[in-house]
Amino acid sequence: MKGLSPGRKVHFVLPEYGITYPHVAGEHRPMEVVKVHDREQGIISGVVFLDGTDDSSMRVRVKASIRSTTTGAEHEQEFEYPVTQLWVRRTSESAGMEPGTWHQPEYVE
Repeated sequence: MKGLSPGRKVHFVLPEYGITYPHVAGEHRPMEVVKVHDREQGIISGVVFLDGTDDSSMRVRVKASIRSTTTGAEHEQEFEYPVTQLWVRRTSESAGMEPGTWHQPEYVE
């Protein structure tokens, strides 16, 4: 596939399973190519950018130790973030735009 390289933006078709809500299955989201596994077959891995909590209810909880710069006292604090990105490994190109595949962005006038 000519022009396919890491850093390029393509469209990923959201699958009917996984971390996204069922009502967004089949919708397209931007995907940044991280690795081209097979240029001839169009097999890539990359990061899909989700529409935050509109696409997924998944959240990541992180616990961190915070140290005061003035007193030196330390305490733990928990943070929660929505999942806004999806790692997709070894997906293939599809001109038919089937769920779970990628394609070149459509031209919009």
